[in-house]
Amino acid sequence: MAAWALGLVLTVVSGNYFRYFSQDQIPIFWTDQGKRDVVKGGVWGNLLYGWVSFLVIDRWPGLEGVMAVSSYPEKGISLLVRVAGERRQVNKADFYTAEVAQSGFTDERAKTYHYASISGPIAFLFYSGSLWIVFIGMCGLTFLLMMCESMVAGLTRNPLVCAIFGAYGAFLFVQISGGLAQPVSSLVFTLTAIGVLHLWRLSRSQPG
Repeated sequence: MAAWALGLVLTVVSGNYFRYFSQDQIPIFWTDQGKRDVVKGGVWGNLLYGWVSFLVIDRWPGLEGVMAVSSYPEKGISLLVRVAGERRQVNKADFYTAEVAQSGFTDERAKTYHYASISGPIAFLFYSGSLWIVFIGMCGLTFLLMMCESMVAGLTRNPLVCAIFGAYGAFLFVQISGGLAQPVSSLVFTLTAIGVLHLWRLSRSQPG
């Protein structure tokens, strides 16, 4: 547990450092007030204001995405369909990052950096402008993940594999921002890989 906790802390700190403060930091806009607050805060102020606040605010998908999409005026079924079919492209910022979150990350910057703001699944479904679609969609995503985990449990009968798969599946859908092709294809690939490995293990365990 101590090794796990240490690894978690080091991962978060190093990830945020390279993301926001290193030479190759993500090119996001800072407000003048934000810069002044960081300078006044000294070393510990930088740590708390920079790393902790960015981790909580910028890397916690959910509320921020819902607020941004709620204020976007052109919601509707057509927008949901359009964003659901979106695919990440080189030299082009995704719709949520460029149009909804307005993070300042442009197509020009996308030529150098691979970056996207994350809306989260509730905000993604709210592109439709309908709370019913949000409710039905979240129920559907939850049911899909539960069915997939149940399939893995029946196939492998290994609680550790089930736990890892459940965490990975939840991670995929929490990270939804635009386009369903990547999370769905990743989920299908993972299920296929688990099934193939299980069949290979069974074939090795058979006598003769």
